[in-house]
Amino acid sequence: MVHTVQITDWRRTQGRFGLWIGLLASVACLSPVAWAQAQPLPISGHVRVQQDDQQPNTTLAAPVPVSTGFSTLQTELRTAGHGIAAVVTLQHRQQGDSSQSRAWVNELYASHDAGAWQFSAGKRVVSWDVGYGFRPNDMVQQEERLSLASSTLEGRPLLLAEHFSADAAWTLAWVNPTGAAQSSASQEPAWAARVYQQRGAVDLHGFA
Repeated sequence: MVHTVQITDWRRTQGRFGLWIGLLASVACLSPVAWAQAQPLPISGHVRVQQDDQQPNTTLAAPVPVSTGFSTLQTELRTAGHGIAAVVTLQHRQQGDSSQSRAWVNELYASHDAGAWQFSAGKRVVSWDVGYGFRPNDMVQQEERLSLASSTLEGRPLLLAEHFSADAAWTLAWVNPTGAAQSSASQEPAWAARVYQQRGAVDLHGFA
């Protein structure tokens, strides 16, 4: 049994966002004068409180013992602007007398708009083509299925190049470019490509 309370989004449009915003500013390759004249990055986010209770099935002849429930407090913060986008998550979980706190970066990347070309570098969520609630073509960004409470995925370190035209688009991603060759799963270094072409009433998709 799960009880979830979603607190509405809150927004702050002024102020600093800690040391890592300063790091993002350097990634953006802006001159000191341009950065000084730029508007502060907007910050938005949401807080979620979730209570999970576990109860044994008393209809079984020998009920299986289950662990006690746990409470989760999770805060997600995001900002975007000046060619930078970032999402961070802070989480605290309490289970009985034990507790665990952790934080992670979902996304942190710089992007550049060059007309028909788009370039990105950093940690980014790349999800390709949703069909009937599933993502059969997600070679870069696999995600947990059937989760009770969805949250922002954790992106992959990558270099991304995209090209768009009136009837075609293609994407080339170099995932985990600094990863070791023997790594596996989400740490595996790889190349991934997607091509889309519209021909009249027909949509063509290709993946590699």
